[in-house]
Order: sequence, then structure tokens, then C-alpha cells
Amino acid sequence: MPLEIFGFLALRGFVAVEWDAVQDLQSTMVVPTVQAYPPPWGPTLVQQLVSFGLSDWCHRNKCLHGFSLTEQAEILRKHVRSKVEDLYVENPQLHPWFPGIRDIPLDIHLTYHTCTLQAWL
Repeated sequence: MPLEIFGFLALRGFVAVEWDAVQDLQSTMVVPTVQAYPPPWGPTLVQQLVSFGLSDWCHRNKCLHGFSLTEQAEILRKHVRSKVEDLYVENPQLHPWFPGIRDIPLDIHLTYHTCTLQAWL
């Protein structure tokens, strides 16, 4: 069985059946030289898959949201700033009860704190 097919099946949840088949096939081709039995593959494989998934998501979140609190704040500020600028470009019509988007100039609006801009959006 090609390795990429096994990887596809493993990530789809077919680990137990397919891994046993691959292990049985591999064990017929290898002549054992050591009399001690190796640890079972099942728990090791499941542990490695869970560890891989967790580390993958942790790395993704750090890249997406930043590694430090300062970097996270900068990324959030850029995101909120781009939303505010997009809102000024769109200039949607609001209910007359609410003040217009462009009543406050964009330069002044961008001096507001990030939390204030998030609440305003």
C-alpha cells in the first residue's frame, strides 16, 4: 500500500484496520533479530496523531494570532483598522436615528482605542 494512501486513510479515521494490515505486511518481510517484542503500534500511533494535530493547531494559531501579547494586539489593531477603513469606503446608509459613518473623519476615528473601534463596528 503506498504511503500517501495510508496517510489519507489514517487521517480519515481508518487507523486501526489499515495500520494492522501494514504492520502484518511489514513483519513478514523483516527477519527478527531481537527476541524482545516491540511495544504495540496502536497506542503509539494514536498518541502521535493526537500530538501532531495539537501541535499543528497550536502553530497555526500562533502564526495567525501572534506569539506574544504585543504581537497579538498589533495583529488585532491591523484587522480592526482595515475593517474601519472598509466601512468608510462602503459608507452604508444607516437609520436616521444613528449618526452617519463619515460624521467623524477617518483620521480621528483611527486614533480611538481598539476596543472602542470594535464596539463601534
